[in-house]
Amino acid sequence: YRTQDQALIIIRHIRALSENDINLLSSEADKNGWKIVLEGETGQYEFSDKHASTQAVINNKNIYLLHYYINEFNLKFNFSFDNFIQVNHNVNGLMLKQAIDWLNLKSDEKILDLFCGIGNFSLPMAQRASSVVGIEGVASSVEMAKFNAKNNQIENARFFCQDLNESMAKAKWFNEEYDVLVLDPSRAGAFDILSQ
Repeated sequence: YRTQDQALIIIRHIRALSENDINLLSSEADKNGWKIVLEGETGQYEFSDKHASTQAVINNKNIYLLHYYINEFNLKFNFSFDNFIQVNHNVNGLMLKQAIDWLNLKSDEKILDLFCGIGNFSLPMAQRASSVVGIEGVASSVEMAKFNAKNNQIENARFFCQDLNESMAKAKWFNEEYDVLVLDPSRAGAFDILSQ
């Protein structure tokens, strides 16, 4: 992972690393300005540097957060290691600005953002529209989107967890009326959702 102000190397291992291995990795990290994250078989993350991350509690679970800023919108996005993010920060900012310009959002419009992730599109749009409903199939990303909305004092965005390849007809949000539909699907695409 590389964010604006830090580079992280994640090492996934199936057996506990020796203290010698950890010291060697920490030494290399110090020399190169890296943060090392060790992900063991328990799924727990431990940082070689105690100050490498911010810790937050979401749904009674401690998680380590990284962050990036979108200066054009004055937004800070927190994310964890199991969240998808756009890896090129500069391109992400340009992409969001272009999308907002193309959409030419009005203050009375209601937006549906499908495959919303951690709120990357939702939150900048919420700054300009009446409301945004974001839908994402990964529960940890939905929780992070809610967390990001709260941290950025955005109160007109709601987020729901829904597998977008499954039927949505019974979902309350699906039967609401929207002015704008935003799709940013994963590599698998959006065929199933468009057919609904």
